[in-house]
Amino acid sequence: MNDSQPAAVPAAALEAEQTYVDGLYARLDEERSQARAALAEVHARGADGGTRQAMTEREVLSSEYARRLAQLDAVEYGLCFGRLDTDHGDALYIGRIGLRGPDRDPLLVDWRAPAAAPFYTASPAAPAGVVRRRRLHSTGRRVTGVDDELLGGAAVFGGASAHGD
Repeated sequence: MNDSQPAAVPAAALEAEQTYVDGLYARLDEERSQARAALAEVHARGADGGTRQAMTEREVLSSEYARRLAQLDAVEYGLCFGRLDTDHGDALYIGRIGLRGPDRDPLLVDWRAPAAAPFYTASPAAPAGVVRRRRLHSTGRRVTGVDDELLGGAAVFGGASAHGD
């Protein structure tokens, strides 16, 4: 079998990915809650009147919070769809938007970001520092399967594929 072909992933790997994805959804829910609260606060201040500048600032903030809330709602399904394991031992999760933890560390990289490019471009001939590309399959918030593609250092992982019910 060619190392770049998907191989079987242990059930424990599927569970580990579910745990990580659960954390991503918890963070998404936190950000949604914060955006809703900020939007409600801006709307509550709108009744106060104020200067033209204050009204303009409220309109801008209201638009921005509403836009962010719509963005967060739009990624409910298929939030995270991949992971890259690098030759430095880092794991980089790829998804429909970028998410950062409270400490500002990246939890999920937006698929359009330059850091996500190797997810699409890495190959066995040119791995770009990627040893494993993992595709996550999900239904709603549930990870239903993963497919691994080993690009370099395959012996480290013993790559695989697994699908839940």
